[in-house]
Amino acid sequence: MTQIVRIANSMSPNQAGLYFNLDFDGRLLQWNIEFERTTGKVPGELAGKKIIELLVDKDRKKAEQVIAEGFRQGLVDFSARLLTCGGAVKHKFKILVNLDDDGRYRGMTGVAQPEKFKASFVERRKMAQPGSLEQRLKEQQTALHHLANQDHFAENDMGALFHFTTETVARTLGVERVSVWLFDETHSKLSCVDLYEYSSHKHSQDLALLVKSYPVYFQALEENRCISATDAHKDPRLSEFTESYLQPLNIFSRLDTPLRICGKVIGVISYEYTNDNRIWHLDEESFAAAIADHVALLIEVFEHREAKVVLEKTSAEWEVALNAVDDTLFIVDLDDRLLRANKNFYEATQLDPCAINHQDISRFLHPESWVSTADITPGALNHREVTVFMDVDDPYNFIGAPVELEVRVIRDDNDKPNAVLYYFRDLTRIREAEDSYHKLHEHINVLLDSTREGIIGVDMQMCCTFLNRAATDILGYDSEDLHCQDIYELIHHSNEQGFQIERDKSRIFRSIKEQRGFHINKENFCTKKGYCIQVEYSVNPMYEKGKINGAVVVFRNISDALAMESQMDYIATHDTLTGLVNRYEFEQILSQALATAKQYKDEHVLCYMDLDQFKIINDTCGHITGDELLKELTQLLKQDLRQDDVLARLGGDEFGLLLNNCNPQQAQRVLEKLQKVIKAFRFIRDGKQMTVGVSIGVVAITEQSQDTATILSLADSACFLAKEEGRNRIHLYHKHDEDLAQRHGEMQWVSRIHNALENDRLQLYCQPIEAINLRNQDHKHIEILLRMVDEQGLIISPETFIPAAERYNLMSDIDRWVIKNTFGWMHRNADVTQNLMCSINLSGQSLGDEGFLEYLITELMSHKIRPESVCFEITETAAIANLSRAILFIKELRQLGCSFSLDDFGSGMSSFTYLKNLPVDFLKIDGNLVKDIATDVINFSMVEAINRVGFVMGIRTIAEYVENDLILEKLEQIGVDYAQGYGIARPKPLDAATL
Repeated sequence: MTQIVRIANSMSPNQAGLYFNLDFDGRLLQWNIEFERTTGKVPGELAGKKIIELLVDKDRKKAEQVIAEGFRQGLVDFSARLLTCGGAVKHKFKILVNLDDDGRYRGMTGVAQPEKFKASFVERRKMAQPGSLEQRLKEQQTALHHLANQDHFAENDMGALFHFTTETVARTLGVERVSVWLFDETHSKLSCVDLYEYSSHKHSQDLALLVKSYPVYFQALEENRCISATDAHKDPRLSEFTESYLQPLNIFSRLDTPLRICGKVIGVISYEYTNDNRIWHLDEESFAAAIADHVALLIEVFEHREAKVVLEKTSAEWEVALNAVDDTLFIVDLDDRLLRANKNFYEATQLDPCAINHQDISRFLHPESWVSTADITPGALNHREVTVFMDVDDPYNFIGAPVELEVRVIRDDNDKPNAVLYYFRDLTRIREAEDSYHKLHEHINVLLDSTREGIIGVDMQMCCTFLNRAATDILGYDSEDLHCQDIYELIHHSNEQGFQIERDKSRIFRSIKEQRGFHINKENFCTKKGYCIQVEYSVNPMYEKGKINGAVVVFRNISDALAMESQMDYIATHDTLTGLVNRYEFEQILSQALATAKQYKDEHVLCYMDLDQFKIINDTCGHITGDELLKELTQLLKQDLRQDDVLARLGGDEFGLLLNNCNPQQAQRVLEKLQKVIKAFRFIRDGKQMTVGVSIGVVAITEQSQDTATILSLADSACFLAKEEGRNRIHLYHKHDEDLAQRHGEMQWVSRIHNALENDRLQLYCQPIEAINLRNQDHKHIEILLRMVDEQGLIISPETFIPAAERYNLMSDIDRWVIKNTFGWMHRNADVTQNLMCSINLSGQSLGDEGFLEYLITELMSHKIRPESVCFEITETAAIANLSRAILFIKELRQLGCSFSLDDFGSGMSSFTYLKNLPVDFLKIDGNLVKDIATDVINFSMVEAINRVGFVMGIRTIAEYVENDLILEKLEQIGVDYAQGYGIARPKPLDAATL
């Protein structure tokens, strides 16, 4: 910087002129804008041009001599005529040789002024750049001093360094924007690491430039020390940015100085002047270049620091890696001095690391034998690489186990040896592994010979390389017959139909060629005797050192398995007794018939046949006789059926018959013939002659038919009606068959009841039973009622599903559910049920269920229910139907403390006759009598009579269907004890009831 001052001080500070930098050959490196304007040259024409080439020919030789002398004197002062755009103009030149702090030559800095300079030009220079050169240089020196002494670098804070630098140079040069840009590792993108805007004092860094998008600019960065542009929009080096960058930001002038490390451009510092064109002076360009050198130097030092940290970390990691290996290793220099060793070395030698580090270790490790043996001593092995195996008793082995010693020479970048690595690998585990491998190999051979699957190995030509015993047994060959023989030629693959598979299409050939595995479920192999056997096999390619060398075939004989499978399929689809198709297979056939009916509008007929009186034969003559009857009858029935008709045994004495392509009228004739055949059938055993009849339900299968289950259900229901109509009949289902529809509806309810029980979709309700007179108000009394919740969450009353449950013997299951859930509720609400009596209805089916009483008592005890709080209601009809069983049932529970109520009393004709035999505690008067007592004298009298009988027998009475206060008044007049009905309270869910 003092050199530029020496030149500047020799000129008037207010004068404008030409500024330039030269290399040691006198070629232009940098220049100011005035140099371009004066010479009329563009940057591309000036770059690399010698300064003397811009002079008049007659002045060039003198100037060249003077410049040469300048190398010796350090300062050149001469006058010469410069070729300007206006002609040759005499200029005064001053050129100073630039030296660095070590006295090394760095180039030349020069200025030139015309000897006759116009005042208007001076004024223009003043307007373009106020301030003297000396003042600018002073500010630049101050800025450089601040940058050199700031402490961000010491803190390794590159972000703060960039911030401080951009702010400082923005103030010094008086520019609006200063930015620092760095290349990525691939040198394909330039990213902004800091952009400072002077007016807003804000920093940002969200910009990037792709090198391929601005080739001219990035080429100029590589070739120039500095890119200065007064009119950046027109400068060819920057014009690529005009529309996308310069114009939108109102940037007129720009100065770019590349950052270089070891001659390589790593980035650039950009100075941007807005709102007007600016002339960049040579001192400003030099200052910007100095800033770039300073920043590049700091980046380089920062990278060195990071590299040092990484190196230290890598060294530590390497040390960890050395100690992590199981083997023993150490490194010595060419004089056998120890450089590094892992912990296993010190443990094996018991040497002190501090004592032997950088010492000749040959005198420590078996000094006599080690030094005297030329083949083993470290000094003898320094310049060659060997591998030596040592047993435990080897005098040169200090490990104490069989080892493999590897000696490896470590070389520098010039392939010159500089160290030796000794690597002792303990062979104990390896030898143990070898022994294990041999044992495993023998074990594998045993396994191969023990397995039932045949295993064959083949090479690339499909010739056998190995095989196990099962392979020879299955194929009938000896091992010598197959070894090294072409497998394809021997076993002749063929498909299921028996057609031979060509060689190039066989899976073994393809597995080798395509290098992938195959699995074949069924194919034929040929045995030595020429028989074809069905096999299942897989084939996979084999590899050795990553290269395919053949394939392995694993196969098994499935001929017997397929025969067994065929037999199992028959058993799964046929009845074992009669040989007819079974119910499962019949349903599949029925589904196919239904599909053809819907698709092609075919018509078929399904017949559901149930033998009459067959149960009597089974009970009297035994099941064996019954089975024989069924077999003979089946053969008889099959004789009169068409080939397309399907007869199936659906179970027990029930048969299904599908008449394909048949209408109901044709079916009627076929079935009447079958009835005659069955009626005429005589089965004689042990001198006894037996006959059976058949009831048949018939359903037509048309395109309007629903699903298979519905069709079977309708046929079953029609068969039931045929039995109810007198047996040995044919009942044809009709769409408006009310009896069948009712039974079909009930059967649908059976499924829904089962579903409700399984999914817990029954719900308990309760209805209060209130005392009419004060003597009965010692405790509360409720009746437990039942509801069903359907699939949509709607409540279904018991009158809807109970009839179906009674008809199909489901009441015992329902009663068990009610018992379990009621007792569970009473147990959970023990404080509420302390003074509460719960009445639970029991069906006649539960009374007849031998296991129900035991179940009830078990639930009573397990839930810890007081028997006195439970009253069971049974209907008069149920009790009379099985009087002895009912009496026993009642007595057992009453002994425990439970109460009983006789429900619907008065509905039967013999109510009073059986009452004296039934030990009950309550009489529930039939509601049909109660509801009309206010208007019907006879009903009033009957209720009065029942109440009087109950009073005489000590049985309390309960009136049902109490729907209003008038009925209640009549009951109170009669003296009935309790009332129940909508006039008292409506039923509510048990869990929501307020008791």
